[in-house]
Amino acid sequence: MTMTLRISLVLATTAVLWGVMPAQALEPKRAGAIEYVSGGVGDEERAQLNEVRARYNFHLTMAQAGGEYLEGVQLRLTPARQGDKVIEARAEGPQFFAKLPPGDYLLTATYQGKVQSQKVSIANDASANLTLFWPNEGAAKGK
Repeated sequence: MTMTLRISLVLATTAVLWGVMPAQALEPKRAGAIEYVSGGVGDEERAQLNEVRARYNFHLTMAQAGGEYLEGVQLRLTPARQGDKVIEARAEGPQFFAKLPPGDYLLTATYQGKVQSQKVSIANDASANLTLFWPNEGAAKGK
């Protein structure tokens, strides 16, 4: 084993042990012809999403009423036009971006059994920004 390879292995092992490895790049996903990406857990993922934000025309942020970001929200985007495909996805962080064709949609978002619905309109060459808030669990229990 060469000295360079040994040093590289030591550095990589040290980085893993100390948690300083760079974050994995967020990979866009597809639902039919529609591309989307979600994430935003941690500073590096938020930075990655900010870099690609302009590529998407639908931007959704999910949080509790107190401002704490959420992940694991189940999303369903249903186009108003009959016969169009539906996007069903689990948000892997508090932000969800999608490239949607112009039109009207119904967004249904579910977090811990609490459902919210919101109409979304995408115009030509425009984007839609939406933030959904769920009640804090402590507030719901009177804490």
